[in-house]
Amino acid sequence: MAGFFYAYSVSVMVGLRETSDVTFIETMQWINATVRNVWFGSAFFGALVVSGVTTVVAWVSGARKTGMWMVMAFVFYAAAFGITFGFSVPLNNELRDAGEIAAMTNPAAIRAEYEDPWVRWNNLRTIANTVALLAMGGAMRELGRLDRSWRAEET
Repeated sequence: MAGFFYAYSVSVMVGLRETSDVTFIETMQWINATVRNVWFGSAFFGALVVSGVTTVVAWVSGARKTGMWMVMAFVFYAAAFGITFGFSVPLNNELRDAGEIAAMTNPAAIRAEYEDPWVRWNNLRTIANTVALLAMGGAMRELGRLDRSWRAEET
């Protein structure tokens, strides 16, 4: 998910910044309408579920250092999840509810109310997802250390 939101930050929104108000609004309305699909949903919701389950497994198995990294990953992923539903989705819904492009009397005002706040929240959830990903990397590093110590005990 870090890569998904990062790609929006450094490519999609950068490219759309250079388009007309009508093109920007129409494009974002279509993106928002089509991003809610099984492929995106499985990654978006799956990441939260998997990070939560692996956090519990790490703690129950006694791998406390791994568990601490996973708690951090889960908290930051949950924060990104909260940003999405608390800010990004409501902004997307407002843009959808603005109606058809042809019926808009002031597309520039609609864009102005949407674009900057959406980009700021997207950048924040990109950071949260990236921290979650880095924390998962820390958990994997700890698991590698744990695996090496178990193998050493077996010999």
